[in-house]
Parts: sequence; C-alpha cells; structure tokens
Amino acid sequence: MNAFPGNFTTLMCLMAFSGIWWLANPVTPNAQQEVAYQNSLEEFTRDNLTPFAGVYKQIAQINNTYAQRVIQSDNPVQAEVLQQEAHRQMNRVIVGHGLSIEDYNTIFRTIQSHAGLRKEFMTVLYTER
Repeated sequence: MNAFPGNFTTLMCLMAFSGIWWLANPVTPNAQQEVAYQNSLEEFTRDNLTPFAGVYKQIAQINNTYAQRVIQSDNPVQAEVLQQEAHRQMNRVIVGHGLSIEDYNTIFRTIQSHAGLRKEFMTVLYTER
C-alpha cells in the first residue's frame, strides 16, 4: 500500500526536490536544539498513543483486507483501484481519530525509533479496546 497521496513518480520527484533543496539549504541544529526537538517529539507521541493505537488497529485491518483482495486480483487496473480505495479508507480513519496524516506518520516513525515509546505503545495497543 502506498502511504503517499499520489503516484510513485510524484513521490520520487518530491523526494528529489527535497534532497536538492536540503543540499542547498542545510540545517544544522545545535545539540540543545536537537535534544529539545526529540523531547517534544517524544512528548507529542506519548500524548497521542491512545488515539494512535486505535488508528493503528483499524489501519492494519484495512491493510490486511485490501492486501488479500489486491493479491487475488488478476487485473492491474482493478488492483490500483483497490489500493486507492484502501488508501482513502485509511486516511478517513486517521482523520476520524483526530490525527493528521503527518501526525500519524510522525508518531509511527517516533515509535519505531524509540524503544521505550515502542514498549509503551505495545502496552496501550494490547489494552486498548
């Protein structure tokens, strides 16, 4: 499933442009700024673990349902339509839980990169109904 609201070519163009912009305008935060940013990111993630867990469960369910349908589809056009439909449903679930797509992706990446938050998330995930 494509998590980007466009096609692959658009994503690659945006990534290339972003990379070029970054090379021309490097940002080098000092150590204090980086620590403050990480702390605020962790706090933001911790504050949103419960809604994120609810979204995560529903996203996984949508992904499983549509992945099987896409695999079973013999028609590439139908497979693309199914992927787009799944993507729209996932977006509705995220927004319906009060998160933006950007917030969802930020929380997801933060949980992946911080073992302590990952453990907290797993606890919330398995106790959240």
